Amino acid sequence: NAQPAPARQSYIKGIQKARALFEARKYELALLALKELDSDYPRDLQIKSMLGTLWLQLNQPELAREAWEAALKLDPQNKTLIQALKQLTLKVSPLSLLSLLS
Repeated sequence: NAQPAPARQSYIKGIQKARALFEARKYELALLALKELDSDYPRDLQIKSMLGTLWLQLNQPELAREAWEAALKLDPQNKTLIQALKQLTLKVSPLSLLSLLS
């Protein structure tokens, strides 16, 4: 009696939904959408990078760091992530860091 595989949500639709929620400043809902996507696509650089940006927006720099470090493991040469982590280490204001990532 084989069980059907659990349905994974559409990657593109999930990213679009998270972006739309972020742009509407519904950060907590965007976070939930990204966490769901992350569980379906755990080795995705874009999702982990977006999670870091969202955590920073929610004033959670340590969680932002964790997400960006996870993303950097997937792409160790990613200059944007390296720069974001450096800025985070320097404790730059979140707004200037967010402008870097936009």
